[in-house]
Amino acid sequence: MPLSIIPDTETHIADTNLFIAFGRPESGRFALLERIAQEHDIVFTIPQRVCEELGGGPDGYTTAEEPIDLALDRGWAKFADELAYANPIVSSTMDIVQRLIATATEQDADMVEKADSAIGGVAAQLLDQNKAESVTVYTADKAARRGIEVALTKHGYGDRIKTVDTFALQREAREKYESP
Repeated sequence: MPLSIIPDTETHIADTNLFIAFGRPESGRFALLERIAQEHDIVFTIPQRVCEELGGGPDGYTTAEEPIDLALDRGWAKFADELAYANPIVSSTMDIVQRLIATATEQDADMVEKADSAIGGVAAQLLDQNKAESVTVYTADKAARRGIEVALTKHGYGDRIKTVDTFALQREAREKYESP
């Protein structure tokens, strides 16, 4: 029986916090994420910018680096293609997402994590290049979810984008798979 929170979409894009929420490989939560991927036939697409956020710099979340490596090795995660910044749909989507997050969080737009706007950029690129008919983005960041939805709706893809709160996914999965 599938989880009700997971939309029936072709492509699934993961933010860092998906892997952080489900923990390290030795945790039962990580096995739960792998089970979700297997039962729903999901291969999570991970933007390059998200990988940089995990371990590519001094502010990287190294706690999620190992889970992503394992997910890649086991075939239920893959890297996204490099972003085509010259594509106006991609760059506009990223700008809109960044501005909306900045407004929602009362930050300067230059201070917004680049990974959040890159997730929107990957979704836009996949849809614009007809590499995906529909996309789901998994992130705990409410402002990012809203920004991605607004930006892609502006570009005519509103009916082809879904977003899922990472922590809501974790709660539903735990209720379903860990309840007696």
